[in-house]
Amino acid sequence: MNINKENLITSKQFMILIFSTMIGVGIISTPYLLVKEVGHNAWLSALMSGIISILLTIIISRLLNIHKDKSIFGINKLLYGKYAGMALNSLYLLYLILKTSIILRLIIEIIHIIIMKTTPSLILSILALICPFYMAFYGLKPICRFSNFVFLILVEIIFLYFVSFSHIRLSFLLPVGNISLPSLLYSMRSTAFSFLGFAFLWLVYPVITDKKNALKYTIWAMVLSTLLFTSTIVVTMGYFGENMLKHIIFPVYYLALVYKVPVFERIDLIFLVIWFPALSMTLKAYFFVTYYWLYQATGYIFPKIKSNANAFSGNNKNKNSLTGVKDKKKKI
Repeated sequence: MNINKENLITSKQFMILIFSTMIGVGIISTPYLLVKEVGHNAWLSALMSGIISILLTIIISRLLNIHKDKSIFGINKLLYGKYAGMALNSLYLLYLILKTSIILRLIIEIIHIIIMKTTPSLILSILALICPFYMAFYGLKPICRFSNFVFLILVEIIFLYFVSFSHIRLSFLLPVGNISLPSLLYSMRSTAFSFLGFAFLWLVYPVITDKKNALKYTIWAMVLSTLLFTSTIVVTMGYFGENMLKHIIFPVYYLALVYKVPVFERIDLIFLVIWFPALSMTLKAYFFVTYYWLYQATGYIFPKIKSNANAFSGNNKNKNSLTGVKDKKKKI
């Protein structure tokens, strides 16, 4: 079984993929969800979630190093047997389908609330799925290349936070730590939607060409995501305050909406133009891996995606399969 070269990625590309997938949808509403749970201590919850995610990433990486040619799909069958492994894989498939559906629903809600308030959800769903469906035909590498849009988003966020800094009141973040540990841990469930992005390592590890650097760059992605989530909560909390933030569903967007810059008008429009590729990036990544798991579970999928999905199966018999090199057949 030969691997499509369009699925081979480097650990740096994987880092950008995880980072862009985590912040695309999650950073829009996570401050609102956490503030409803723990108030002004929301930034502590985001920071703790990031630390725990990094520890889980290290554990997963150690397991994958033992089975370098297999994804979690193959490891489950190897460790638990055929039927128990298939049951676990089915549960993970259900999780991927549900999460992809939730991401699509969130994107549609964002578009409904901010831009197209009267457009039917069905039409928006079809339009939102065209690009992920198209890119899924061409493998993981083009999706990773598209995720480079995240650098534009970082520039946008840094600029937005910089111009808002003079209006931030740090007193809105006080007192620090006046929350019980059980309450803090319980609030982390609101961040799980975003911080579980490290689970992509389970799926794409076999096609990372420089596996020795995979853990390092995955940790870098988690660290950057944690810092961005924490700083986002600090900035939005310091700007709006706890009581107001509990009523703002998309605080990052409203920060761009309410702030006025003398030179640039309607920063919110610039924000949306740059942010929508990030929203679609989260959907593209989960759409592709969901299709891959559907192929593993059913054996039926569209031809092009089927050839791409072979890259993750971990059932390749020839040792050159991870490099895309075809075996030479000897003629007798």
